[in-house]
Amino acid sequence: MQADPIVIDTSSDDGNPGVNEPQHIDPEGPDGHPSPTDGNESDDDWPDMEHDTDELQPAHSLQVKRAALRRAAFMESSWHNGNELGAGGFGTVFVAYKVDQNLVMRDLVAVKDVYMKRHHCLQWTYWDGDVRDLENRVPIETAIMTALADEAGPGAEKTVFLRCSCPFNLTHSTYRLYMEYCWGSLSDAIGQRVHEMELDPNDLESSQFPEFLLWKWLEDLTEACIVMAEGSLDETAPPKNWRPIVQRDIKPGNILVDAPIPGGDWPDVSTLRLTEFGGSIFTDANDPHNPMSYNFGPGTTGWQPPELTSEAHRLGLTAKGRGKLGPHTNVFQIGAALIAAANYNLAKTGDDFQPRVDQALLDDHNYSQALAKLLHRCVRRDPEKRIKLRELRQRIREHTGEGPEGMRDRGRGARRAATLPENMQVRLSWSVDKTYREGLTPPAEADEALLEQYGL
Repeated sequence: MQADPIVIDTSSDDGNPGVNEPQHIDPEGPDGHPSPTDGNESDDDWPDMEHDTDELQPAHSLQVKRAALRRAAFMESSWHNGNELGAGGFGTVFVAYKVDQNLVMRDLVAVKDVYMKRHHCLQWTYWDGDVRDLENRVPIETAIMTALADEAGPGAEKTVFLRCSCPFNLTHSTYRLYMEYCWGSLSDAIGQRVHEMELDPNDLESSQFPEFLLWKWLEDLTEACIVMAEGSLDETAPPKNWRPIVQRDIKPGNILVDAPIPGGDWPDVSTLRLTEFGGSIFTDANDPHNPMSYNFGPGTTGWQPPELTSEAHRLGLTAKGRGKLGPHTNVFQIGAALIAAANYNLAKTGDDFQPRVDQALLDDHNYSQALAKLLHRCVRRDPEKRIKLRELRQRIREHTGEGPEGMRDRGRGARRAATLPENMQVRLSWSVDKTYREGLTPPAEADEALLEQYGL
């Protein structure tokens, strides 16, 4: 039998609701205890990672400690703790949901708990503002996501928006972000397709991603990168004083698949949205710290362009940069991610991985020369030879229904089709362990519109 979710009254005898208000909150945003308190030991109920967590549940691994830590944080919140979505050196991302009195789910968010290493608290690249100003500095991730959500223009919807952020807890070196919840990651979608292909190797055509979908997804990522670089797709009205962003860790695991965006192109095709800005930076060609302060550490081996690695990474010598970071860095990584989707290959190993666009992409998967050529231009080793973002977007549009009369539409009409024909419908799936909830099955009267929106 399904267990009822526990809802705890957070009010105290003195009338204090126990609320630690986030820095920004929307009307539908979280309530309860969305983050650690400010570190005041007299009222700090955020457990210490090294000691209190063991008292809650004996823990011998960092993973178990983190799980206990976030469970404790939800004890005084109207949000219910769901499945873990991802984890890494930064911390943990998990799902939280709200239910009404009828156990109908009414809201979903992705929550990221960041456990910052102590020495990073004084490392300026992890902060926006003066790192010495403990009251006014903001984690760089929070600053970048806030800029994309609040300052950026059209196209910003191709990134995952921050719903609210919580103050940095200096005592425990933690902070929490509440973000939009999406269907699943591109990495998981690719992995599930690989699994289906292994079950039936002779049915490659039905298990591979159709070409029109790859064109659409490449456009999504291109537009996200244009917004990071310029602040808007609209060249005539860029945001004032926009600071260019280099994400540094674009890969299938940090790209989310979500519902089509209403009111625009491709109305019946899923959308890719860029997330995970923990390793991102504000920088441009005039930044004196670019690249030497940015080309080591963050990023994932196998998905890094040459300028994101240094000689010290491999030889143990003094770091020697390989060119500045910029929009071209993002271009390389979105190209590598789409090549992985086309080739079903997520096992990237080794430094300076060079994604391959070879004849197998054309023969085995039956993708066009036009798509292969654009992907190849994204992943050139020399940044100067990579295709520029605005040109990339223009070429995509030309090949998907916006080109000269008589030019073949590789998008097969999907850019304008309100509803795709049945033979073009793409049903993406994720493995059972990637579901959003933990021990909660929606009752019969569950909000079907919400469940359908999230592909559940």
